[in-house]
Amino acid sequence: MEDLYDKVIAEYGAKANQDKIIDGSLKGTVNNRLCGDKVTISLKEEDGIINEVGYEVEACVLCKASTTMLEETLKQKTTEQGQEISKTYQAWLLSNEADLPTSLKEFEYLKAFQSLQNYPTRRRCGSLPWEAFDLAVKGD
Repeated sequence: MEDLYDKVIAEYGAKANQDKIIDGSLKGTVNNRLCGDKVTISLKEEDGIINEVGYEVEACVLCKASTTMLEETLKQKTTEQGQEISKTYQAWLLSNEADLPTSLKEFEYLKAFQSLQNYPTRRRCGSLPWEAFDLAVKGD
């Protein structure tokens, strides 16, 4: 099963398009001082709906994969839905629960990060883009 998740992470990591920041949008940047990863998320929203998610990622494949999953997950969601998804995903990642919470079941690909629960120093690789999203929505 872990091989399947490794494959999912590799596929999503390869999808990461660099320098995809959206001008004139909400933006948040987070650095992981432990490993040097840096993620910037930019959002274009209209009437509370996230129409575009842009990003710039200087990070490992785990962080890149999480970023492309974030883009896929949050596009066309309201900012409130995005915040709730982000909060739930990050809480799950910090837990020892194998199963995704019910509210995340439609995003089954996020389960690929379940193995990070066993590696506390790597959990942040899966959460960094979501932290940057949270900052972007807050306008920080």
